[in-house]
Formats: sequence, C-alpha cells, structure tokens
Amino acid sequence: MTAPPKQLSVADAEGVLSVVPHTLGFHPRESLVVLIIAGTVLSATLRVDLPEKDPPDSDAASAHAGTVARYVRELPGATGAFLVAYSGREPDVRSPYFRLVLALASTLRRGGISVPDAWYVGPTGWRSYFCPDGDCCPPGGHPLESVWLSDANLDLVLGGSSPRRGHWDGSPVRVWKQRDAVRAAVAAALAGRGPRAPELLERWCAALVGDPEATLERLRSDPVAAGTLLAGLRTLPVRDALPFAAGVSGAAALAAVADIEGGVQDGPAARQLGRFLLGDSRSAPDWRRLDLLWEVGRELLGAADGADRSALLCVLAWVEWARGRSSPAAVLLEACLRADPGHALARGLLAFVGRGVLPGWARDPATSWHRFGAP
Repeated sequence: MTAPPKQLSVADAEGVLSVVPHTLGFHPRESLVVLIIAGTVLSATLRVDLPEKDPPDSDAASAHAGTVARYVRELPGATGAFLVAYSGREPDVRSPYFRLVLALASTLRRGGISVPDAWYVGPTGWRSYFCPDGDCCPPGGHPLESVWLSDANLDLVLGGSSPRRGHWDGSPVRVWKQRDAVRAAVAAALAGRGPRAPELLERWCAALVGDPEATLERLRSDPVAAGTLLAGLRTLPVRDALPFAAGVSGAAALAAVADIEGGVQDGPAARQLGRFLLGDSRSAPDWRRLDLLWEVGRELLGAADGADRSALLCVLAWVEWARGRSSPAAVLLEACLRADPGHALARGLLAFVGRGVLPGWARDPATSWHRFGAP
C-alpha cells in the first residue's frame, strides 16, 4: 500500500485513473488497484494480483474480495474507494473481471465504505464497470489517451513523476571496475578462519549509517569492504537478519543471530526476527535505513555473483514487499529463482507475496513507506 502525492486534486475519471501509476511508481498489469479515500482525501493506493482465471467462481470471487476489503477497512479513516482492474483484453459492455469487481464493491459497501465508481483498463481503452448499458461509456470504452492527457497526469509529469513501464529484475547493473578484486575478497573472507556471522553482520550495520553517497563511494573504492559484505550474504543467519538490522536495529539482529547460531530457534530475539520478516508488526520500520539497504544492495549487484547475487535479489525483494510493492518484489524473486531454482527462501517468499499478504505497517499511511516523501 502506497501513499499518493501531497495536495493532489482530481475532478473526473481520467484524473483518478491517471493517478494510479504515479502512486505505485509503475504501470500495473493484471492487477486490481484500490484508491482509498478518507473523507475527501486520496489516502492510499492498494494493489493486488488479479486471479489467473476470469471469471473466478463465486466462492473464489468472494474470497478475493474479502481479502482486499479487509485491507481497506483496516486503514484508519477510510470512507470510500475507487476500484480499477488492469488486464490485457480490451473493455466492452461486460469487461473482464466484472464479477470480481462487483463482488468487491458490494463487500465494501456492506462494510460502510462507499464505492463511487469502478473501471476496467485495457491496452488501449478504459470503461466504467457501473455503465452496463452504454449511456455513459462507448461500448468499446474511452481511449486511454484521455487519461494521459488529463490535467492531473500532466501536473504529475511536470512535477517529475515518471512511472516505469515494467519492473526492475536486477539487471542491467553497472559492473564494478574492481569487480575481480571484490570477488577475490569474497573468496578470502570465506576461506579458512574468515569473519564469523556476528562480525559479518556488524560490517553490514556499519554500512547502513551515514550519507548514502559517501557509503557507496567508500564501497566502490574498497574492494575488501565490498567483498566482505557480499561474503556475509552467503551466511544464512546474516542474510536473514539483514533486513531486521536495517529496519529495527543492529543490536536486535545480532541477538537474533546469536539465538540462531546457538540452536535456540525459539529464543525471544529469533522470534522477533521471524515476526518482522513476516510483516507481523504495526510499527513502522526505520525507512531511512531500509532505503539505504536498498541503495547499497542495488549497487553491490554490479560486483555480486552466484549465491551472494541470489541473496541480494532476495533481500531487495523483501524490501520492496516491505514497502507495500508486491509486484516489483515478485519480479526480483522470479529473477532469483531463474538463476538458482533451488533457492528455498525465494520460493517461500514468492508464495507468500503471491497470496496478496501485506505487512502490517504497509496497511496504514502513517507507518507505510512513502514514494513521494514523508507525509
């Protein structure tokens, strides 16, 4: 779930539809998007995958609608919602996913959430689901150009927003000039009596403080430091505790690693780590440090290889999911599995993301990540 730009004003369907890719950061495909209203303010945007089968049977439509409606009702102050389905077929009088969208609208209204309108967006046109007789929409829908030429879209573009046409899958990345030296440092750190897991995690914690550009410049000029970070990712306790170290604290992550290495899988620190990785918290993570983890991880991909590259893709996918961005997370996880089909963590995370599960903090604009800056 993501927050919209501040002071956004839209006056028509084209304006509402134009907002969606700007709040998500990408143009959605095979997606159901809910624009959540609190009073008269566009409060948040929720995106989930559409079911693979259309139309879903009544039970499947009701279950899918119930999951999405629960997320909407959990948002403090939610009073209304606009619904938008995106798929690869063109709109018509009974557009794709009609049954699902109508089931969701009905479920929300029974819960006291108004649904003023709902639309289907295809490759070249869009149409309201609430216009079955053609009086308000042409049978084949309105041209999509009307959305991109709307005042709301032009204002956002002029303000610097540029949604991506697809999701980043971890490539291409800039290959480091000292990549060979970094790979040698990875091998050295893993050979013989190299640093143990706690020390490797401490190196990561040290990299997640200070100015991002200074941190990245230091790593580019120090292949041993960069190689030690990549070597740490080949140690499973470090890989799994890294998001926890960035999002909560290094001390808590080190305590969790101590539990895991000591075989105390149900210790208090290990349990806290597990709950955090599953998004079982309403408290906001440290978004500044998680954003820095994203920047450092993305940069290190240019020097990564094999198991450390797969681990990086998994960590970056988790950060995207923590931000409420399931689609980009899924693309990174799929890239990880293409390189390493046996990667158990990526496979488990992909199944989790595919069910539409969101972290607790991503369901509230007060604690969720904000693409357009702090609220």
